[in-house]
Amino acid sequence: MVDIAAKEAEGKGRGYEKWAIMHNLKQMAATLAVYQQYGFASPEELDAALTATHADMQESLASLKDMETTLNSKKELRRYLLGYVKTRLSGRG
Repeated sequence: MVDIAAKEAEGKGRGYEKWAIMHNLKQMAATLAVYQQYGFASPEELDAALTATHADMQESLASLKDMETTLNSKKELRRYLLGYVKTRLSGRG
């Protein structure tokens, strides 16, 4: 989006103003088309969907971190168990 008032303050003429108005309208139309393409009627709906999705993602990340912690503790336990078995078997020989 072009800030028309700022450009006028820079000394841009009437032709630039007309171009900027058309450019801004085209940008708004493209934005609206994208909203509608993905099923949103307003920026507020998009923000609400993004907020909900972000909350779901944070919840999934927390769950994933819990699983990683469990997996790491099981790997450590496996390593200790294999060390014990090797020690136990080498003592019999």
